[in-house]
Amino acid sequence: MINNSLKTIREEISHLSKNELEEICIQLAKFKKENKEFLSYILFDINNEENFASQLEIELQSLFSEVNIKSAYYAKKQIRKIIKTAARYLKYTKVKETHVRLYIYILKEFKALNISYSANSALQKIEINLKNKICNLIEGLHEDLQYDYKQLFKDL
Repeated sequence: MINNSLKTIREEISHLSKNELEEICIQLAKFKKENKEFLSYILFDINNEENFASQLEIELQSLFSEVNIKSAYYAKKQIRKIIKTAARYLKYTKVKETHVRLYIYILKEFKALNISYSANSALQKIEINLKNKICNLIEGLHEDLQYDYKQLFKDL
């Protein structure tokens, strides 16, 4: 099957009627879970970014409550799963403040697990990568927001 360019797809969409466009959106939502999640974000959460971030924090909190802290191996796998879940949802939003907020939340919860990860290099790398990601995201924000988020980051 040939994949058309985005420009070609945009031109074809402009020729469709409202009903045809609605039908295509419904078919996309049925086709793949990510499409459905993205459509849900666009329809319900795009105007309420605070609510979207709060819902993500609740979901991530439930995932953190399931982390097996007795085994560094399983903890590492579950924390990576949490980070992948957050990244999957964060790719829908273009608001960088939400990205910074949630990655700081993940780092805070990660440190609150009280896992003895000093001997486990994989967990140390996860923490270092999270810190680097947060620093890079903070650098892309407005100066006032940079100051606020840097203070939050330093408190960790």
